[in-house]
Amino acid sequence: LSQREPVFDGTDTFFEWPQNLIAVKKAYLFSIRYKHEEA
Repeated sequence: LSQREPVFDGTDTFFEWPQNLIAVKKAYLFSIRYKHEEA
Protein backbone atom coordinates (compact mmCIF):
# COMPACT_ATOMS: atom_id res chain seq x y z
CA LEU A 1 0.00 0.00 0.00
CA SER A 2 1.50 3.31 -1.07
CA GLN A 3 0.98 6.20 1.34
CA ARG A 4 1.88 8.60 -1.46
CA GLU A 5 -1.17 8.25 -3.67
CA PRO A 6 -4.71 8.35 -2.22
CA VAL A 7 -6.03 5.74 -4.65
CA PHE A 8 -8.90 3.56 -3.49
CA ASP A 9 -7.87 0.14 -4.81
CA GLY A 10 -9.68 -1.83 -2.13
CA THR A 11 -6.63 -2.30 0.09
CA ASP A 12 -7.30 0.74 2.25
CA THR A 13 -8.77 0.00 5.64
CA PHE A 14 -11.79 1.73 7.13
CA PHE A 15 -9.46 3.92 9.19
CA GLU A 16 -7.24 4.88 6.28
CA TRP A 17 -9.68 6.13 3.67
CA PRO A 18 -11.21 8.95 5.76
CA GLN A 19 -7.72 10.45 6.05
CA ASN A 20 -7.37 10.29 2.28
CA LEU A 21 -10.70 12.09 1.86
CA ILE A 22 -9.58 14.78 4.31
CA ALA A 23 -6.35 15.24 2.37
CA VAL A 24 -8.27 15.58 -0.89
CA LYS A 25 -10.68 18.06 0.71
CA LYS A 26 -7.82 20.18 2.06
CA ALA A 27 -6.13 20.21 -1.34
CA TYR A 28 -9.44 21.16 -2.96
CA LEU A 29 -10.05 24.03 -0.56
CA PHE A 30 -6.44 25.18 -0.94
CA SER A 31 -6.77 25.26 -4.73
CA ILE A 32 -9.95 27.34 -4.44
CA ARG A 33 -8.26 29.78 -2.07
CA TYR A 34 -5.23 30.02 -4.37
CA LYS A 35 -7.36 30.74 -7.44
CA HIS A 36 -9.33 33.34 -5.47
CA GLU A 37 -6.15 35.15 -4.45
CA GLU A 38 -4.82 35.02 -8.01
CA ALA A 39 -7.97 36.65 -9.37
